[in-house]
Amino acid sequence: MPWEMVFGHLVHVKEGGCALKTKGDENSSGNNWRDVKTYKHYALIVSEISGHGLQIFNLNLLLDDRKNVAYTETSHYSEFGNAHNIFVNEDTGFAYAVGNGFWSFGPCKGGLNFVDLSNPEKPKSAGCYEEDGYTHDVQCVIYTGPDKGYKNKEICFASNEDTVTIIDVSNKENPIQIARFEYQHKYTHQGWLTEDHEYFIYDDELDERGGQLTKTYVLDVRKLSQPKLTGIHSGRTQAIDHNLYVRDNAVFQANYRAGLNVLSIRDMSKADFDEIAYFDVYPDDDDGDFNGAWSNYPFFPSGTIVVSGIEQGLFVLKLTAEITPRPTTTPTQSPRPTRTSSPTAFSFWELTRGSKNDCEITDDERCVTDGPGEYGNSEKCVYTAKKDMILEVDGVFITEVSYDNSYDYIEIRNEKYYTSGDGSNNFPEKLSLEKGETLTWSSDSVRVAEGYKICGRLQTDAPVETPSISPAPTASPMVTLVPTTRPTRTSSPTATSFWELTTGGGTNCEITNEGSCVTDGPGEYGNSEMCVYTALRDLILEVDGVFTTEASNGNDPYDYIEIRNE
Repeated sequence: MPWEMVFGHLVHVKEGGCALKTKGDENSSGNNWRDVKTYKHYALIVSEISGHGLQIFNLNLLLDDRKNVAYTETSHYSEFGNAHNIFVNEDTGFAYAVGNGFWSFGPCKGGLNFVDLSNPEKPKSAGCYEEDGYTHDVQCVIYTGPDKGYKNKEICFASNEDTVTIIDVSNKENPIQIARFEYQHKYTHQGWLTEDHEYFIYDDELDERGGQLTKTYVLDVRKLSQPKLTGIHSGRTQAIDHNLYVRDNAVFQANYRAGLNVLSIRDMSKADFDEIAYFDVYPDDDDGDFNGAWSNYPFFPSGTIVVSGIEQGLFVLKLTAEITPRPTTTPTQSPRPTRTSSPTAFSFWELTRGSKNDCEITDDERCVTDGPGEYGNSEKCVYTAKKDMILEVDGVFITEVSYDNSYDYIEIRNEKYYTSGDGSNNFPEKLSLEKGETLTWSSDSVRVAEGYKICGRLQTDAPVETPSISPAPTASPMVTLVPTTRPTRTSSPTATSFWELTTGGGTNCEITNEGSCVTDGPGEYGNSEMCVYTALRDLILEVDGVFTTEASNGNDPYDYIEIRNE
């Protein structure tokens, strides 16, 4: 039964698009910050009001033809006072209140507060998850994703201010943290799983405050213990994103002053979305301020969507564009192709810092560019040259016009290249770059422009050839190392051995594939491993299948491969 809390009123939205508004028992102190969720025919309401607790209302009492029917809460749960939010897993009958108390000083230290709703009129405390501190929002599901070890378990995905934290809450007496994902964040606010439970899409409530475009983050959670960021989608406006939900192949975002934005999913693995519809509840502007759309509900079988506005009230909408459902099963992947020659023989660049959404390597890996259209604010890309080359502008080099030290530029060897006030740029016609040197792109938070495309060519002026493609055999995940000139195999196994293990041993440090690969072995690696492999010949290194370590926060200790002190 869909309800929204608007200005202290419960609003029942009927399938035909009509709305019934009723004023509830507010337990008010002048604070209108509340959250309401439903379970069966009950509404559960929490608030930031100190001592508010959990109010439970029997919604059947509201379906009365008489006008001005007075009603009070059916029951009250007082195991916590204030709470920022509450989530109900209707499949298990448990509610999860979050943000209890005031951050680390309240019940459960502001984390997950379990409430047993087996009898909604007599809710019972079922425990806590408090190890990761304050939780701002959460989604808990009976997991049906591809990670077989957690099939049919109750898993929570918590937005915890500076992390996305994944917890197994199947045993309420012993909840277990599966993973804790950190990123270069401002404030991890809220997120929602795709229907196949393979990706978690989330928003950050503060990363637009510097004038950046609305950013939507995509987390690959196909392996729950190893979540990884696959990409960031930049939206059309600079509005702050708030609550988002996923239905079929679309993301429904309540983005404050930009209103409701509906994104069609093109490629989840790259955070590639198209905006197919919007409804602007705050037409004055799309600035990054806290006005306008607060939340939305896109799950009506009829396709009706409701959007709540902070100052505006409730909007009942219908989406006219069709949304193609996502496949219910993961498509079979074709064999990963491999080049007959080493691909690094033709690749000029490596992206060593920056998002692939902002920093692109194109044209058979010869060119670097910000991509089609104008670039965004606060971009940072570092490209490292993989060979000696000559750089040339290919078609476009237009940055924000420079008048002072706050502008957008390409930097090479501490020299900055940019567009001047007269519209010209100072990038030379040809510029040499040596292997290992970097090209850095930076944009500030003020204005944007068309951008850049800079390409490399060999210093010999030889044409860049494109190698032929042939299918590769299936291989186990490991780091593959290809010699610059691979010798013909002889009867002696040492003739094709590329490595010697000089420090380490046991099952931690393995040399495989007839001596061509090094790996930590199957499954996850262990703590305190140390392996030193010495190359027995000149090599070109490639990752084969996997390179996933403990996420680095920039400070020691963390897990890494080290080559030449890098």
